[in-house]
Amino acid sequence: MLEIVEAHFQNYRLLRDTRVAFSTGRERPLTVIRAENESGKTTLLTALQWAFFGDDALPTLRGGQRYRLHPLDWDTSRQGRRVEIRAEVTFRFRSLTTTPTGGEQELENEYVLQRIAEEQLGDGNAFDRFTRQPTLLQRTQAGYTPIETNPAVLIDSMIPYSSETPSGPCLALSSSRQRKSMSPRPYPTCDGPTAPRKGAMTSIG
Repeated sequence: MLEIVEAHFQNYRLLRDTRVAFSTGRERPLTVIRAENESGKTTLLTALQWAFFGDDALPTLRGGQRYRLHPLDWDTSRQGRRVEIRAEVTFRFRSLTTTPTGGEQELENEYVLQRIAEEQLGDGNAFDRFTRQPTLLQRTQAGYTPIETNPAVLIDSMIPYSSETPSGPCLALSSSRQRKSMSPRPYPTCDGPTAPRKGAMTSIG
């Protein structure tokens, strides 16, 4: 089971410098974020999707417009035309392994996922984006050590396709809007005919 511990986003749309700590206790496995409409709740979900799965997880806009990452109120005259967008997510992953005696043992590892993109702003709404390969660090006794394995491959192994209902900690975002659900990948919503990924992120509004 994958369990998000903390997330930090910089220059991701409304999330100029936002850090969120998630409730991970077994008795309190629910994180609720209440805020006004258009204040960044759905942006937080999208930012988490982007952190884990990159540009392929970004929403598709009407009219074929590209989904920007940089803040809409970015002042090019004062801040320049290059915007660096950063996401850092700390998470734990629990798995079962077979012991030499044939029993099962739960293993827990903690990771830090880092993803960085740069957007070069042009005239009007034009921009070019370059997204770097993500970095994945694993917590060890010596500190956080970079993982040599391709992060995307490792994350795919941690979040397999499944029709099961997520049983671990979840995130609820509440406003006055209609309830909706989102999966961590750009696939149909959790209410759709396609099985969502285990650990789907849900927004309640």
